[in-house]
Amino acid sequence: MDILRAAAQVGSRSVPIQQALARAGVRGLRRTFTRLAAFFWALTMTVGGGLMVCSASDTAAWLQPTLLGAGFTGIVSGLFIFQVLVVDRLLPITDPRLVRNVEASMGVALMIGVAITTLTLLT
Repeated sequence: MDILRAAAQVGSRSVPIQQALARAGVRGLRRTFTRLAAFFWALTMTVGGGLMVCSASDTAAWLQPTLLGAGFTGIVSGLFIFQVLVVDRLLPITDPRLVRNVEASMGVALMIGVAITTLTLLT
């Protein structure tokens, strides 16, 4: 409703459209859509990694370690993206030491997953 009111003001007072939309709360809307996009991106990576891990037993024996490593990497990277892009912005009052420790451990797990996947691809 505020956006319609702001658009009506644009025509009557010739206010620049960016100012009118900013008054109507479009910045908050942009943040919401960014968080939603990050949430679905992280969800896609986590579910895709889980599907890779689950489907590893149905594939050829030589491909199983690669699928397990790539699935683990997908799960960890999805969780890392969710934590960095969604949780950190929704809960800014979280203890910085806790955030640092959790993000560092997720980063280490991500690097381990990348290393496992790379090693299985090279062998």
